[in-house]
Amino acid sequence: MPTAYADLDEASQVEVLREVALLAAPAFGLHAAAAELVLHGFNTTFRLDTHAGAVAMRVNTNSMSSIANVEAQQAWQHALRRDTDVIVPDPLPAAEGGYVALVHSAALDREVVVTASSWLAGEDLGTLSTPEQARALGALAARLHTHAEQWEPEGHGRFPRFASTLFGDPDLLTAAVAGDDGLRDLVTEAWERCERVFARWAAQPAIPLHADLHGGNLKWHEGTSPSSTSTTAGSASPRWTSRSARSTCAAARTRGCSRTPSGRGMPRSARSRTSPGRTTRPWWRATTGCATW
Repeated sequence: MPTAYADLDEASQVEVLREVALLAAPAFGLHAAAAELVLHGFNTTFRLDTHAGAVAMRVNTNSMSSIANVEAQQAWQHALRRDTDVIVPDPLPAAEGGYVALVHSAALDREVVVTASSWLAGEDLGTLSTPEQARALGALAARLHTHAEQWEPEGHGRFPRFASTLFGDPDLLTAAVAGDDGLRDLVTEAWERCERVFARWAAQPAIPLHADLHGGNLKWHEGTSPSSTSTTAGSASPRWTSRSARSTCAAARTRGCSRTPSGRGMPRSARSRTSPGRTTRPWWRATTGCATW
């Protein structure tokens, strides 16, 4: 009996997903003989060198976003590339329409959602370590919010609504810190504070937003501003973006926590990988959602 995907070692999982990426390439009009691993984590990204240039191929291994969510995320990202000076990967359209290819994987025993986009060279920003970077990130978030307010309001309903602290995920954190008085109190206080804020904004209108603007999802371009490279989207408040970032950074400094992006169980070796090349102004790698304004 074949080994279940979850029981495979990391290298074997990557080979399963590499095959998925290569099988998906023709759906985007691409032909590639090889797929180079960029990051294997909650989802997995490969670089494909094609006749059209380098392409980032994302295999949504663990993503809980529906196809409609992913299509909306990609559509907004394309609009940002088209309408603004925010440097983002430009999603590639699928030959049959939309921005998504579905590839059946025998190892995963299901269809896998795959997306493709133009390649952004450069290294991840990593930890935000200077006031200049923090100000640039705030300015980037503001540009995203401004664009989102005007972009296809009728399509905002395609994004999941971020209406609670964990965005609908199960709470595994409370039990994990139950045996540590200090961490338990910290988590309890943070949870209660976040829930109060979400309750206060519950009745407000929502716009799409990037809900994961941490340094691992940013690249620094030409020493002046951030850009981003991945997308996960939903709906919540732009005010929430800045407040949650401040709270997360403060908690990490206080407790010495190591920050993990949304990838549950993401290997540390994968988190440290960066794409080849070097640039200097920041972009966005994007987790998008709909937030209350």
